[in-house]
Amino acid sequence: MGKILFAVGSGLGNIVQTLPAFHYANKKYGHITVWCASSSYPEFVKLLYGDLTEVADIPKGEYEGQIMTYHVSSLRDKRFPVLSNDVRGFVGKMSEVELNLRCVGDGYTDGDFSVASVFSGIDKKSESDVLIHNGYNKTTERAREVWEAKSYPYWEKVAKTLRVQGLTVGSIGSTDEYVEGTANLTGKPIQETIGLLKGCKVFLSNDTGTYHLANVIGVPNVVVFTFTCNRKNYDVRFHKYSTVVRREDLDCSPCQFAMKHKKAWLLRKGECKWMCREIDPDVIVNIVMETL
Repeated sequence: MGKILFAVGSGLGNIVQTLPAFHYANKKYGHITVWCASSSYPEFVKLLYGDLTEVADIPKGEYEGQIMTYHVSSLRDKRFPVLSNDVRGFVGKMSEVELNLRCVGDGYTDGDFSVASVFSGIDKKSESDVLIHNGYNKTTERAREVWEAKSYPYWEKVAKTLRVQGLTVGSIGSTDEYVEGTANLTGKPIQETIGLLKGCKVFLSNDTGTYHLANVIGVPNVVVFTFTCNRKNYDVRFHKYSTVVRREDLDCSPCQFAMKHKKAWLLRKGECKWMCREIDPDVIVNIVMETL
């Protein structure tokens, strides 16, 4: 078969979670051209896939067909037949990583969830023992309002306790995601951030794109889930370097899919006060010390 167009969506984490599906599609069809449907992360897409196949910013040329991963199912190019499965009925019932694999087709195995590191050309930079990313989508005021519930309010306390334990702690992400009292490593290009992740001993984050990235790099990490549904954003086969921390004692958590087509955590903020964010910092500190 000739070239296949492999379309990925926006958001760093969403893109990273297409990597097993890409490998599976490459094994199934042969030469794949990756097209990123968003202009937000073209440099990162090239880093992720550049050594493996051609990367097209805009789909050009002739293709035998196209595979639309989970987040771009509605953006198909009408010139080419769609080869991907419709996975809408599986949303919330399996991980996003597996949704992308299912888009490619049936027959994948547990082995298809594991991917070799694709950043061998980026040197590690050992700046801090522990890195923290207090990341969530803030691209617009509406996005900030919706996704602030993913943030963890006590990273500063976690960092302070870790420093008392003799560890060096740094922050990555955008400049407005700096955690007070840590080494400021924010605002770096993605290549440099990958090098920093390679060089740390443990990575701490919210449920954000770098959490998925850490699992591709292979760095032990602790991720805080607030309203996030484990079934969607955690896969034991792909996120094998992660320890998930969440409030297990709340009947309402996780509420990600509690109300169909609605942002349950946003609508219920007045009554629940986002108690899912109230996690004792010592729980995270203890996991870090056990990991080290």
